Amino acid sequence: MIMLTAQALALFSEKKARASDATQNTRLAILCSFYDYAIVRYLLLPMDNAGYVMNPIKIVDRAKVEAYHNIAWLEAGEVIQRMQKIDRSTRTGKRDYILLHILFSTGRRLEEVASLKFQHAHQCGVTITLTFEHCKEDKTMRDELPARYSAALLD
Repeated sequence: MIMLTAQALALFSEKKARASDATQNTRLAILCSFYDYAIVRYLLLPMDNAGYVMNPIKIVDRAKVEAYHNIAWLEAGEVIQRMQKIDRSTRTGKRDYILLHILFSTGRRLEEVASLKFQHAHQCGVTITLTFEHCKEDKTMRDELPARYSAALLD
């Protein structure tokens, strides 16, 4: 089975010229997960020279990747400026304004915010609590909107 690993690594080495470092690391992570799965279930027992069960992919060096090197973000002042330019006299403007504020104030993923329905908003005094179903790991999470955003949502 170790020979198969060497063949797989040789294949990855050939493709490295065509794939980015991040892609190469992802492929190695997939192989590593496969070996971890197989070893835990005693489906294969690759041994090192001392007779210990080992994951052969864990000895392969990974490329150094800068996580956010191509990311350009907006400065806080620019975000505030752009939010103020949204025309809240129209339904579309009101919708866009509150959706952006929900995204910014809760830090929720796009899919979580997009799946919100009327029954997920619960008013308590001047604030609204949003219930996000099916978050990561299928958890249900809740976030309370500040009063000014709650008023915008009610509008």
